[in-house]
Amino acid sequence: MMREDLATLIGVSRSIVILFEKGQRQMTWNTFLSLILIFSKNLDTNELMKELDICTDELENILRGKQNGYC
Repeated sequence: MMREDLATLIGVSRSIVILFEKGQRQMTWNTFLSLILIFSKNLDTNELMKELDICTDELENILRGKQNGYC
């Protein structure tokens, strides 16, 4: 996925995505959640998120709608 495509999906400009990558700008909670949802739906990045323990079982259950009482 290209930066421009990613930026469009999460509702920011390409230059903002670059600033996120460089650590020069903090993202909002909404942007963070958008990225988690996008990357969790991509097979390659989903596996990487699991390997890096970014996508925990609890988060995965929430994303799949099995909230078990979580908001």
